[in-house]
Amino acid sequence: SEFSFVGGRSIGRVVRVVILSYMGLVAIVPSISAMEFEAGIMGFSMSGEIVGGDAEKFRRFLLNNKSKWADSGPWIELQSDGGNVWEAMQMARLLRAMHAKTLVWGGPNSRCASACFFLYVAGIERTVLRSSALGIHRPFIDSSVFGKLTPVEASLFQSELNSYIDNF
Repeated sequence: SEFSFVGGRSIGRVVRVVILSYMGLVAIVPSISAMEFEAGIMGFSMSGEIVGGDAEKFRRFLLNNKSKWADSGPWIELQSDGGNVWEAMQMARLLRAMHAKTLVWGGPNSRCASACFFLYVAGIERTVLRSSALGIHRPFIDSSVFGKLTPVEASLFQSELNSYIDNF
């Protein structure tokens, strides 16, 4: 693996319960645009909707820009209304492995909501400026997604989600 995982618990039981309630759900808030990554001097930004394939796209972005963050954990500016939770969890693992510090800022309309919360909580240091927002919501359960899962698949997904949460 190109990245090693850094474990450790840093979220409380209440947050864990909130995250468990997501169970692979997609955000119902309209998004800004598809997820984009932009390298900067002290780190990079992640903005837009989190969609299928973004974790692999993000992994390639990190490899192509490794010299910008290899010496120390970068600052990651987040701006997203959420999207695909599974993709967010995969990207969050990469952020944690690189000792990233997460930040939500940039003005009154800056926010990290829904699935973006997984990216935010992956940071070893986390900051939300007063003019910005961090949003967690009660999930919308899309029966077209969960109706297609077998009991074994649902159990495997729950185990994966529990493992993810235990590592943060």
